[in-house]
This record gives sequence, C-alpha cells and structure tokens, in this order.
Amino acid sequence: MSLSNDAPNTPKTSKRKPPSPLAFPPAVLRPAQAAQYVGLSVPTLARMRVDGTGPEFVQLAGRGIGYTRAALDAYVASRPAYRSTSQRTAALGTAA
Repeated sequence: MSLSNDAPNTPKTSKRKPPSPLAFPPAVLRPAQAAQYVGLSVPTLARMRVDGTGPEFVQLAGRGIGYTRAALDAYVASRPAYRSTSQRTAALGTAA
C-alpha cells in the first residue's frame, strides 16, 4: 500500500505553451480558405473567377490570387435569398 500525496487520477499538467493565435486574421484569404468561407468548392470558385461571375479577387505575387473578406461578404450579400425552393423556381422562371 502506497501512501503517496499524489492522487491516482490527477491529470498531469503540460509545461508546453499552447500555440499563440494570430494577432489578427489574414487580410487576404487563399482560394481554399475563401471557398470554405462562402461554402463553395475550390473548383467552383475557380470556374466563377474565369467566367467573371464570382467574388472580386486580388492578384498576389506571381500566379497567386486571393480574396478579401469584404469582397466575399459583398458577393454573398449580392446573391438572392429565398425562403423556399418553390420561391426560387418562380424567381428563375422555370417549371418545377
């Protein structure tokens, strides 16, 4: 029988510091981050960029591109909102 002062189920504390969060969020989101932010896939976002139908983007160094949160928010706000699928169908003018 051991008479130790340590409780048998006491969790041990780690001496390692947790990773520090960013002091501020990135000003420009990369395509994968932007796609997740607006709920689209990366290929859909790329196709919309080529067609000129997606959110505004910024050219970064080289071939890199990104999206500002303001541009993504404006794009989402510009999309029509519907309360039902029948309302959407009527607005598009197509038969159900």
